Parts: sequence; C-alpha cells; structure tokens
Amino acid sequence: MAGAVYVDGNVAALNDAQKAWDQGESYSSNHSAEWNVFVDPVAANNVFQSNLPLTLVPLDVCNQVILDASYSQQITATDPVATLVRQVLETKSGTHAEGYPVPIFDPLATVLMAGGIEATKVDEQFLSVNTNITPQDNHCGQIQLQGSGSRTITCVLGVSQFAFSKHFAEVINS
Repeated sequence: MAGAVYVDGNVAALNDAQKAWDQGESYSSNHSAEWNVFVDPVAANNVFQSNLPLTLVPLDVCNQVILDASYSQQITATDPVATLVRQVLETKSGTHAEGYPVPIFDPLATVLMAGGIEATKVDEQFLSVNTNITPQDNHCGQIQLQGSGSRTITCVLGVSQFAFSKHFAEVINS
C-alpha cells in the first residue's frame, strides 16, 4: 500500500489530526502525498524506476473500503488476532474514541496480493515520485503520471467493499 495517484494524499490530514503530531508546514501543506511514499520518496522513486514487477494499491482504492464500528460485530473469533482487530475497529471508529469510519490500507493490499479478492478496476501507468521537499506548498512524495517510461506500473483503482468485508471477516474468524 503506497501512494495517491488520482486523489489527495493524507500527509497534511495526518499531521493536522492532533496537535502533538504537528511536524510543521512542510507536512501540513502537503495535500498530495500519501504517508508511506512521503517518508522516503527517493526509495519509492527508485522502486518505481526499477524493473521489478509492481502493483500499486494506493489511497485511491483504500478510500473505497471503509469499516465502521458495527463491522467489529462480524469478528466473532476470540483468538488474539481477532481480538486485536475487533479492538482496533472499536477504538478507531467507536463512539468512545475517534469515532470515524476506518479506511482499510495494508489489510486491503494484503488481501489483494494474496488473491483473496480481485480488483474491479486496474490501470497501467508510467509513474514517478516527486522527491523535492519544500517548506511550503510541499508536494514531496506525490505520485506523478508520466507520458512514457521504461515500464508501466499496475495501479489498483477499484475493489468491492462487500467482497473485502466478507473475505476479511472470514480470514480473521478462521
């Protein structure tokens, strides 16, 4: 899971979520990068420019799979992993805490790459990463579409929230 191709990134939103997380204007002004790419844009760009086969699961698709507190009721197993998943969902989306539905990032990428569900939309693009950090109006870590390149990267842009929710609960409960 990395990047934001056609949607806004999450660096500024994460930076501004709590006062203690404020890292300054180079973070708070970055509305284009996703956190995982932002923290090491040079490494991300090196991977993008390599010959490694690459399927990107960006925020574009992760933002389509949102779980709220009620989803925790589908987690019925009592082992430590299931208990942790249930607690995270309840803490992050329940009324006693942040109270926001939870977009699913790494679990979605894992389920897709393991073949648990199939993408409903993919796109092949030439991509690079902006590696220039600026103190204001920062775009460092932004995924950039290129007209050409040495190879395309597969970008997952659509999934079924229903299929993910069903499969994820089955895996956690098994």
